[in-house]
Amino acid sequence: MIEKDINKIEESDLVSLKENSISEGRTIEYKQSLPTDIDKDKIKFLAGISSFANGIGGDYIIGIVENKGVPTDVTGIEVDDIDKEKLRLEQIIRTGISPSIPSVLIRDILLANKKVIFLIRIPQSWISPHRVIYCGHDKFYLRNSAGKYPMDVDELRIAFTLSETIEKKIKNFKVERIAGVLSGDTPVKLRDNPKVILHFVPLSSFNRVQCIDLDKVNSDPVKHLSPIYGRAHDWRFNFDGYLTYSSFDKDFRSYVQLFRNGIIEAVEAGLIRSGDNTFRIPMTTFEKEIIESVERYLSTLMLLEVNPPVFIFLTLLDVKGYTIPHKFQFDDDVSHKIDKDILSLPEVSVNNFDIDISKIMRPGFDAIWNACGFRRSMNYDENGKRKE
Repeated sequence: MIEKDINKIEESDLVSLKENSISEGRTIEYKQSLPTDIDKDKIKFLAGISSFANGIGGDYIIGIVENKGVPTDVTGIEVDDIDKEKLRLEQIIRTGISPSIPSVLIRDILLANKKVIFLIRIPQSWISPHRVIYCGHDKFYLRNSAGKYPMDVDELRIAFTLSETIEKKIKNFKVERIAGVLSGDTPVKLRDNPKVILHFVPLSSFNRVQCIDLDKVNSDPVKHLSPIYGRAHDWRFNFDGYLTYSSFDKDFRSYVQLFRNGIIEAVEAGLIRSGDNTFRIPMTTFEKEIIESVERYLSTLMLLEVNPPVFIFLTLLDVKGYTIPHKFQFDDDVSHKIDKDILSLPEVSVNNFDIDISKIMRPGFDAIWNACGFRRSMNYDENGKRKE
């Protein structure tokens, strides 16, 4: 893999591969031409792509001539419509590999000779193993120093076990942190109100070598890590990573903890509260604040160069007896009180950052309304579009 941001790679970086005789191996593969629409060409292409995802990631470079794995010329390819070709490659990858590989990037690099290089960067996947399924091929591939090869039974067993282990770690992390909030094991002591908790858990967080650059958020903590339903009044580095919090005269309402491995925990204790003997959740404000917070924290993960997939967990604590204001009643729906202390809402899986946040968060909102006796969130229309 070229040790450089994919968006900053230039022709000179490609030429240096030839000049330094950087041979194919675990993290790089060269191809002189694009895969054709012939089935065997597509299968070979998909085998190369999936082998990187099942391994430690790498660059698949199209437009470089090689001899026995060593690049001999950076020729590029003549392409009439670059965007159309990129879409074709994306389509092949998306439909020919299962499960889909998150965060595959395709970059076109224009050469001085007016031809183009296609550089496909595949990250190490944390939901592997990925299988080539095009035309019933049904095989798994991995890489070593000699290139790609079909995985054997032992390697598949290890890969599936690792995937299951990561899934358990994610669930255990969520359970442990919710228990911590309930017991007061938080970086600041919050008000004694119902709590709203957002957890952002990138799969890559369980990679032991991942340690994010905290200075990137320290440059503007208000922009990057403002708490839910408020602004960051204070911020500091701490043992776990970086902390922002909102307070008034030592009365802490919310905080955001960014862990060194890229996990974000945002907890809020002012949005849901009782008053005048009423216990109601202001769903219009609640949904708006959650959508804005999710957008903010996903942007922060992008800034930190944390790759998807990212799991988002929304949890409400101490909400038993709460309901939604009666003005939202419609048709035959009747507002009921929530009968559980903890609402652990449907998890959201983000496989790329270019998403409609209001859409992906809707199932969680619907679940809260369901808990109060309603069919769905009234802040969306019958077609699922969010109301302004």
